[in-house]
Amino acid sequence: MIFVTMLFACTTASGTWVGECGPDMETVKLEMELKDEGGNVSGDFEISSGGQTYDGDVDGEREDEDLEFDVEISSGGSSETWTFKGEIDGDDLEGSLDLDYVVVDCELERD
Repeated sequence: MIFVTMLFACTTASGTWVGECGPDMETVKLEMELKDEGGNVSGDFEISSGGQTYDGDVDGEREDEDLEFDVEISSGGSSETWTFKGEIDGDDLEGSLDLDYVVVDCELERD
């Protein structure tokens, strides 16, 4: 009798993700440290562009390869909620970031 064992990779959003967002993928630098606990995603978010850096806390969820989260950004006494939507493919993450005034494409890699 021959037994064949198949290993299935479990998709997770956990880890440090680094990359770029914007029309030319060099406009905005993005780094996220995410924790995925059974599809509930939390963590830290930092985005920088033109000498400005914004950070916030991630709150969202992952279903299979699909990742969606909100991040609350505070700056100058006001706050905004930005939304990220993307798809995980191994150590690659492609998606879009809605900055309220514009939606930009993002490409990230797990560090």
